[in-house]
Amino acid sequence: MEAIDLRQPIFLGAATVVHVLEHILLIHFDGWRRDNSLAYQFVDAESGDIFPCGWAEMVGHQFQGTPEVPRACDNELVSIKPEVTEDEDENDANDENEELLS
Repeated sequence: MEAIDLRQPIFLGAATVVHVLEHILLIHFDGWRRDNSLAYQFVDAESGDIFPCGWAEMVGHQFQGTPEVPRACDNELVSIKPEVTEDEDENDANDENEELLS
């Protein structure tokens, strides 16, 4: 996909969806290091700032940056896990124990 950088709207570059939560997408700009937090942005799936691959070429808009060739580690998915409180963790353990006993 292609996306506009919301921090620098002049930048349009290739991006990859790394996580989806309902209608919110977490995108990563290709060629940027995975440990660089500025390479990630949350966008609405219906945003006017994301486009299918080839859109810029089709409308004659040039990319404002030339990303580096993605490295193999750039293709790994990012895992975002919600934090679990101690109470929730204990409840899950109790539920598992009850299932084993029944």
